[in-house]
Amino acid sequence: MNKDLLTKIRESRQTLTAKERIIADYLLLHAHEARYLTESEIEQSCKVSRNTVTRFVRSFHYRSFACFRDDLELSALRSSQPTARDWNHRETFLNHRSMDQYLQCAKREQSQDMQEAEYLLDTRQMEEVIFLMGRAEHIWFYGEDPFSDLMPTVAEEFSRFSRKFEFCRSITKLHNLIMDAGEKDLFLIFDYKGSSEALCRVAKAAKNRRAHVVVVTRYETSPLCQLSHAHLLLCGQRARSLELNLPVLNSLHFLMNMLLKCYAAFNYGECQRYGIGNMNPEEGDLT
Repeated sequence: MNKDLLTKIRESRQTLTAKERIIADYLLLHAHEARYLTESEIEQSCKVSRNTVTRFVRSFHYRSFACFRDDLELSALRSSQPTARDWNHRETFLNHRSMDQYLQCAKREQSQDMQEAEYLLDTRQMEEVIFLMGRAEHIWFYGEDPFSDLMPTVAEEFSRFSRKFEFCRSITKLHNLIMDAGEKDLFLIFDYKGSSEALCRVAKAAKNRRAHVVVVTRYETSPLCQLSHAHLLLCGQRARSLELNLPVLNSLHFLMNMLLKCYAAFNYGECQRYGIGNMNPEEGDLT
């Protein structure tokens, strides 16, 4: 049976050089954040050179860091799941005790996610976002991974109040929209790290055309956040989370529910109070 990448890193640790062991320890600790790891981040965190990172990756027979990172993410995801037994065996691979423990842990983590999401929600920032949304004539949602697949659903929920909400499917389309943007256009950009150079260029171009930018991100000090007119903050991904990105996506759903409700209550004319329009309060939560 082929060993997964995390197991290979653990077992190879003693044969690595001192600097490579530092990288190994760092990756083992941050494996559940693999999707967001970059070579530059590893260099800075481990205080090693790019060549050392490249040698480390190639020592596990990967020709590129991207392929190495994909397998690390998959290995971390598998390691967080209960171990399956023989599929052909009569005995269930998840017994009642392990399922109960898993559910208890999942509930506890989700509760922690909501507590952090509520703590990070800044009333003044929310007020500014709602003000910008209320005065805008066109509002565009655009998200980088892992949020891109959620944008159609988010836009659809808001479009039940107004036709001015749409989502943008690609960065190319976003650039084209920016070229024709003006002061009545608002762009809600979702980027976990808030450091995408392409999105920073988009934000600068939008501001140059007097359009407005709202950023949903993890880091308040990120370059993209600094270029925005207002921002909302996401929870961080915990290293030992049950599911990859679960805290992040939970906090995103929480933020969008709050934004939806606040917009419905304070949207300056389209809906004078929550519940006016095409949906009722109990139907308004994103699921």
